[in-house]
Amino acid sequence: MKRLYSLDETDDELLDEDVIDRFGGTSVNLLRQYIRELLSEQHSAAMKRAVKSKSTQPMAQIILNHVHSLQESKASDAFESTIANSINASGDNITATRPTVGTQYSDVRVEVSGMGSAWVEVKMNKSDNLSNPRMFYNGASWDTTYKTPAAKYAVDLLNASSEAASFISDISIFSKIKNPSIPTTLGGLRNPNSVPLEVMREFVESRGTRYIAIEKDVDIGSLVTQHYIVGKAEPADYMQSGDSFYLIGTRDPFGLASLNNGSIPVLGGTGDFKIRVSTRSKFYEIQAEIKIKNFTPSSSGFSALQGTSKINPFLKLGIR
Repeated sequence: MKRLYSLDETDDELLDEDVIDRFGGTSVNLLRQYIRELLSEQHSAAMKRAVKSKSTQPMAQIILNHVHSLQESKASDAFESTIANSINASGDNITATRPTVGTQYSDVRVEVSGMGSAWVEVKMNKSDNLSNPRMFYNGASWDTTYKTPAAKYAVDLLNASSEAASFISDISIFSKIKNPSIPTTLGGLRNPNSVPLEVMREFVESRGTRYIAIEKDVDIGSLVTQHYIVGKAEPADYMQSGDSFYLIGTRDPFGLASLNNGSIPVLGGTGDFKIRVSTRSKFYEIQAEIKIKNFTPSSSGFSALQGTSKINPFLKLGIR
């Protein structure tokens, strides 16, 4: 999926929440200036000024970390392009593109003459987040507007979690709001019972953690399979994760597994299901952090990455 970068859109999407939490106000305005320069590839000049200036010296390392995250976003886009180009080169009957679409779709759309199309979810690293639905607390219980299996799991976890119950109790005391609402949108903050942004920032800093609930050793593989097959606008049947290619579920519309002697593994594995507060410049979000910690199998002998020593799973599908 293509991501569009704009120097005028560095507010909610590109500002780092930890920088905002620690420095706020005028420092955010200064950070915006740095980010604009960094997106214009003036990294060195911006960092030299940050280090030299006494008022901004404490920000230097945090800004540098944020620059790395911006670079990773661009690197992720480049990685998706690499995968699409590699799949394209697999045969004259194969066309892989990165459509400019919303997050309800996966990253690379592959069309094969006479066979239709399918989506490939692309993750640059195995440690990448696989899904991040948003939740909110309506004053009585947790809920979500997302219609995905991962979102339902998150809501069920929050409503059954003693950690989440303590979070609500503690923030009620901290904010002095009897029945607090915890929105996950800018508009939701207009509710008179909503915990204000500044109060939320102070609260998460004082408690020392942003996590609201954690469930360990969850079958993340099964959960994200449902997410990509059912939770997307169109199913994603394949995943490129780092230098490993997996089937997502067993639909396999291109029959890649049978073409490759049944050797392509099906995505699976376990990890911790976490839910955290993420503060932005104008609002905050309650979102899930869903990652496979232990892949099963740990790696795949197949990869659509250019230059890899592994087998390209699309080669036997291609016509030259």
